[in-house]
Amino acid sequence: MTLVGRWTQKHTFALCFGAPRDLQCNLESALSRDIRGICFQDPFALLSPILNETLILYDRSVWRVRDQIRLVEADREKELVVEPDFSVLHELARHAIHSSETLSVTTLSLQTLRTHQRHYRRNSTVVKGTTQIPTVVAEMDFQLQMLENLKLRSDANEARLKNEITLAYNMITQRDSRVMLEIGNAAKKDSATMKTIAILTMAFLPATFTSTVFGMTFFDYSPSNGNQSWTVSGKFWIYWVTAIPLTILTILVWFASRRDNTRRFLCSYMTVNDVEKAK
Repeated sequence: MTLVGRWTQKHTFALCFGAPRDLQCNLESALSRDIRGICFQDPFALLSPILNETLILYDRSVWRVRDQIRLVEADREKELVVEPDFSVLHELARHAIHSSETLSVTTLSLQTLRTHQRHYRRNSTVVKGTTQIPTVVAEMDFQLQMLENLKLRSDANEARLKNEITLAYNMITQRDSRVMLEIGNAAKKDSATMKTIAILTMAFLPATFTSTVFGMTFFDYSPSNGNQSWTVSGKFWIYWVTAIPLTILTILVWFASRRDNTRRFLCSYMTVNDVEKAK
């Protein structure tokens, strides 16, 4: 809202741009009700009813933000909110910052107006002997004090919102830490299980290999011609010629895939670092 005023000894004009509808109605009602109590010899007298209605709007705005903050705090205390809504907290913080900004500007403007009003009162011959001027000064002092009080309340709203946002981040971090600890414990249990399986596998591997080799048809244990000894096929070398290259090939494929994954990880890591350096 923007206020433009013009004063002469016979007329006083005030134009309000962007004023809410309820402010317009309340201001018209206040001016029509207290028109005789306004000292038009003081160019700042018309500001008093306008500032009164503006203070009402500021008071509503500040306390509405405070009520929403209190709801957030109450929900957290009752543990009704599982996940904090950061978009709502952001909107509340934005309104609180805007409220503090406008209150600061209005307070500075009123301080300047009060200084000019007192200067005009000391040097003007028009207002000398007028009993209403001290009332105007007292009203401006009261309005300035109210603005400063609302500014303190708005600053408190900002601090409470920052506290809630920080607490929400800490609670999420603490919860994630507990989840990661549980995952780590589960992985530790799985690792112990896999270690047990690996030990059992290694324990039975020699016997399994031995039984597999001697169970092949390269060995003949049936007696022939009354001879009780067993024989080994002359083609037994085919097993080793086939098994050894396949084993080497499997190891090479595993090593190549592992090396390719390592190269991709290093490339992605270097790309991220380059982007961060560019920023």
